[in-house]
Amino acid sequence: MEYFLSLGTNMGNRDKNLLTALNLLQALGGVGPVSPVYRTAPVGMPPETPAFHNLATRLESNLSPQNLLTGIKKIEREMGRIPAHGPPRSRPIDIDILTANGRIVASPALTIPHPRMWDRAFVVFPMADIAPHLANPHTRLTMAQTRQNFSAGDAVERLGKLPLLSRDS
Repeated sequence: MEYFLSLGTNMGNRDKNLLTALNLLQALGGVGPVSPVYRTAPVGMPPETPAFHNLATRLESNLSPQNLLTGIKKIEREMGRIPAHGPPRSRPIDIDILTANGRIVASPALTIPHPRMWDRAFVVFPMADIAPHLANPHTRLTMAQTRQNFSAGDAVERLGKLPLLSRDS
């Protein structure tokens, strides 16, 4: 099944966190393509919160959406994410399932397609790089068209491809 995922981090070595998460995701399926990295302002967090590095990737996996979510939560825990309730806070990694081969999933633990993906610049910009023709089922606007609707004030900066890090990084 074809999934699209969004990854974000604003703690520690953000590029290394993203690369580690992508490597760990390979145990769940085939990863790629991977979007460039974007630096984005935190959403719903205090102004002094460090910026996020975000990217999107495609994952080809035989796992069901629920089993993929279980695998993703395990990766997040392994990387030091502490589950929290309440307002958003900094984290070493956040991985969201955006889409699942056109399937709709609505459960207390998982909603696919991700309900806010079309409203978040930190999702739309990287997704438009790897899936520009993916369309919002409600508006029929593609990712590329949706990206054009964001303003310059949305604080999204394209950093480029994720650098390959040495083992010592």
